[in-house]
Amino acid sequence: TIMSFSLSPYKIILCSILLLGVGLSGCAHNEPYNQHLDESWQPPTFKDYYKSVRKQTHRQQKYNGFYNQFDLSITNLTENILIKQLKLEAHKSQWKPEQANKKLKALDESLNHESKFFISVFTPKSDDNKLDMKSAGWVAILYFDGERFDGHFQATSKNAHSLKLYYPDHNIWSKGFILTFPVPAKELMGKSFQVKFSNPYGEAVFQY
Repeated sequence: TIMSFSLSPYKIILCSILLLGVGLSGCAHNEPYNQHLDESWQPPTFKDYYKSVRKQTHRQQKYNGFYNQFDLSITNLTENILIKQLKLEAHKSQWKPEQANKKLKALDESLNHESKFFISVFTPKSDDNKLDMKSAGWVAILYFDGERFDGHFQATSKNAHSLKLYYPDHNIWSKGFILTFPVPAKELMGKSFQVKFSNPYGEAVFQY
């Protein structure tokens, strides 16, 4: 006995919508391609980008009994990560070649005189996670090549959606900051160093 079946026009339309939905969901993290830029600006896949970010991200949590005193993660913004971010942004914002090359030049100059880290922090009291305010009591120190360097916190200008897109472990309950040290990022590349945080609840040390 040969079994046969047929789909009604309604079912055919429904299946088409479902298949389209699956296809679109698979492309949800793909930024629009910028036709103005040459192949050197080919953006990375988000799978490749997230792999690079997670490799450079460390996290620590401190508890007092059952209570979370802070949840802190740090991402070393290496040259590799920053260039990938630049390429993603170039396509997302549809930069013209002149603007893209200007941004790349500025990034290269920055890498030659400072190093940056993305900080995601959560504290139960909102006043305690304002890392850029001296009154909050947060201090960051970089130990590298036998020397110590004081860090500078700056609240990131990106909104919550952009932060989650670029830093997948960040969440809506945490605040994002850029931590800068007066040490060229290119000097830290491939070297061992330590970033130490002091805060009202204790310390957090991250070894790279």
